[in-house]
Amino acid sequence: MRNQENIYVLDAPGIIEILRNLPLVKTTDGGTTRPSDCYFKTRKLADLLGDRPDLWVDTSSLPQALHFPLKMFLARLGLLSRPSLKHILDRIVSIVKESPSDERRGTIGTLLHVVHEIFEDENVFAQQKSFADEIQRLRVAQWLPASMNGKPKTDRWYAPHEVYQPFRAAGFDTQVPILSVRQISSRPLTGGFLDLLRMPAEPDTNVIVTHLIYCSEHSVSPNETVYQILNERVRRKDNLVSIQRLSRVPCVYSTAQKRFFSVDRIFWSKPHVPQYCFQAPNQMHSYKELFDFLGVKEEPDAGVYAGILRDIAREFGQGESVSSDIRLIHEFA
Repeated sequence: MRNQENIYVLDAPGIIEILRNLPLVKTTDGGTTRPSDCYFKTRKLADLLGDRPDLWVDTSSLPQALHFPLKMFLARLGLLSRPSLKHILDRIVSIVKESPSDERRGTIGTLLHVVHEIFEDENVFAQQKSFADEIQRLRVAQWLPASMNGKPKTDRWYAPHEVYQPFRAAGFDTQVPILSVRQISSRPLTGGFLDLLRMPAEPDTNVIVTHLIYCSEHSVSPNETVYQILNERVRRKDNLVSIQRLSRVPCVYSTAQKRFFSVDRIFWSKPHVPQYCFQAPNQMHSYKELFDFLGVKEEPDAGVYAGILRDIAREFGQGESVSSDIRLIHEFA
């Protein structure tokens, strides 16, 4: 009868609150801690938090039959079943004391996803004041892996403000470090979460332009994202002076011919000057504001024909044999 009465002790007013704040749980390091600061050890928790004897409930002195009742009792007092943000941050700090090897980069990527899950499940976005210390630690610490031009940067870890979000990285990744973690398809990282960490989404327009010039100079097929971003920047008149640099270099990539062309040789209509002038490929029409700004015309004008004649002269010189199709172009021009 006495045991049955003891069942209701926790329901007495204030009892749970008192017990929650007492260091009444024995841990495997020989110490004691509050129920809300420890866990029943599992392989998953040990992988995430490292082997932390100060975090594991010591059940060595209890019969196996009492483990589950103890777990249920401590759960009412706040026993953790998933990693706390504080303990994840402690684990991150311990990892980034060493250089970013492949293994450490992978572990940090996993921990970043756990942080993201905690932010969403506990609605940290709406409770930023309650998590102010943890958010600040995440923002200022150098703890993230990065890549540049598709290659891991193994020199150091990066703070969120030092890298760029990966979602549109194909438009600038040759110029700036990009957050480099494996995405989890079931719960991918979100822009809102990375924004909260103050990780920039995209670099300045000048960087986007330099990326495209790099692709042109190194004959690298650019991702369409670069044209999409530049079209958006033209639309909002963002650093047009920098974008104008592209009018002086071959910046239009032809997937059919696998090479770059200058905007003065690309036209919206089909020009009757094969080998020297080309009709804009279909994908260019999606970024018409950009290419109109750079000088793509409807059809060739006298200045274009003069340039073609100069090209023919340079290519063949005096006395060299000129094919019949080139002679036709010469006469047409």
